[in-house]
Amino acid sequence: QARIEEDTLPLSKALVEWQHLGFEAMNLALFGGEDYELLFTMSDDSHAEVLRHISDVSITRIGEIVESLESGESDRTVEIVRSSGCVEGLDSKGWDHFKVG
Repeated sequence: QARIEEDTLPLSKALVEWQHLGFEAMNLALFGGEDYELLFTMSDDSHAEVLRHISDVSITRIGEIVESLESGESDRTVEIVRSSGCVEGLDSKGWDHFKVG
């Protein structure tokens, strides 16, 4: 499972400015598709090594990959930890490039 921490997601200045038009920046960042950054996973051990080789690129840790929950509990594959500490499942709401029809 992937667990994303809401407070760590980078939001561009332009995206935040859209809020005055009634758009919620966090929803646009999670599901919009026009304001994005490269997403990748890596072990904690390799973090410093990557930073040494990519010194001109900003890297932001936004979450972690965690072990699946015990059987019988939720089978969500992506969760978000809200600012309040509440953990919620994230449904796929973005564009599906592979959807037929």
